[in-house]
Amino acid sequence: MLKRIALICALIFLLGGCSLPSSDKPDSPTEEYGDPAKYADEFRHNMQYQQLSGTEQHAYGQVYTALRDHEKTDSSVTGADGQELPGIRIPLSDVRFTREQISHLFETFFRDNPRFFYLDRTYSLEGYDHNGKTVYDTLLLQFTMDTEQRIRALDELDKAVTAILSDRPHTADDYEVELYLHDRLLTSCVYDDEAASASSDKYANAYSAYGALIEGRAVCEGYAKAMQLLLNASSIPTTVVLGHAVEDGEAHMWNLVSINGSFYYLDPTWNDDDADNRVHYTYFNITSDMLSRTHIPEKGAFVIDCTAQTDNYHHRNGTYIDTYERDVIAKVIANRVSAGDTAIQLRFADGKYENALLFLKNLTLTHKTVNKYLRNNTMWDYELRTQPKQTTIIICKK
Repeated sequence: MLKRIALICALIFLLGGCSLPSSDKPDSPTEEYGDPAKYADEFRHNMQYQQLSGTEQHAYGQVYTALRDHEKTDSSVTGADGQELPGIRIPLSDVRFTREQISHLFETFFRDNPRFFYLDRTYSLEGYDHNGKTVYDTLLLQFTMDTEQRIRALDELDKAVTAILSDRPHTADDYEVELYLHDRLLTSCVYDDEAASASSDKYANAYSAYGALIEGRAVCEGYAKAMQLLLNASSIPTTVVLGHAVEDGEAHMWNLVSINGSFYYLDPTWNDDDADNRVHYTYFNITSDMLSRTHIPEKGAFVIDCTAQTDNYHHRNGTYIDTYERDVIAKVIANRVSAGDTAIQLRFADGKYENALLFLKNLTLTHKTVNKYLRNNTMWDYELRTQPKQTTIIICKK
């Protein structure tokens, strides 16, 4: 019998590698292997799953089945200090992975499945020596919740998601469903500054869909994963993208979505403006070019060159303006005032933003010009919020 080797890891971000060697492996673990196709309908359309090799998809399916079948059962694994911790041991049939390959598999699975919000970022591997190289065939995943906590939390999340989805628009238009889910999330969740500034496991929920949808407090990862969970449950493909902000280099996470057959980037966190307690749409279905002005994906992140603008918020709502002519701008504002808006969000084409801003800063002239196009009311007093990199101006009623 060949000696099995154990290794304890943390979630790291590595790219996948080469093909797997073939040879006999040592005695298999006694646990049964999970059927990789049992819950395939739940994950087969996941964006990052589709990028995996056939061997990786097979293992991914086994991990998914093991977690779904045991999510409400009592199981444990041995931690680094020898203590028994909530978790699950998952042997993978017919595969041998290098450490880099299995780390890539775990990373992909972790990012693809916000439902498993109770997964810890620390995990262990078991394997054996093969021709002078260590290969791995078993994952030991740790949980952040014990069985009782996990059962309660899963039930809470399932009920919340069901309630949200029951009120979604009955339409084949992905945009309308996305807009509804986006607004529901942002009106029920606030950014958790305390969690963002701490490193304690005490705030683990803030990084999950559970924290965003049940506790109503989250950091960017929680927002992005909640959006991913709701959109995937609505048959709208989405994933999360890890990177950082251009301005300060701070780590950040947002979504890549497929809306009506085209890809866009969506950042629910940066659309949630706690300063004025309003939902914003500056980062609602933007192109790669617009994203690059404020966001930088990490090296190796799953990204797509997004060029479509049809379902960008401003293009859909007639608030994208490719001129700085006062009357054109005034007509758009008048339409939004007539519709009852109290925060009018405008985006201008490159080269038009600066002159448009000069016009809007002249409150007297803006009021006079807008009022020409209002029949039954007048333009209210306002203040401006500007986002120069995104050429966006928000006119907020005082």
